Amino acid sequence: MAARLAREHGGSERSWQRAMNEARAQYEDEHGQDPGGQDDDHNGAEPVLQPAL
Repeated sequence: MAARLAREHGGSERSWQRAMNEARAQYEDEHGQDPGGQDDDHNGAEPVLQPAL
């Protein structure tokens, strides 16, 4: 992917690879290690909201 980005947008393949690694690390810090975006607590289910009494 880095080679394609370098061809299409300029710059060196190494620079694109570094940028992708930094973006991946930032994503994992913000969203956890699960690339599917699901927390282990919810198993993909949306939380059920209860009306206030």
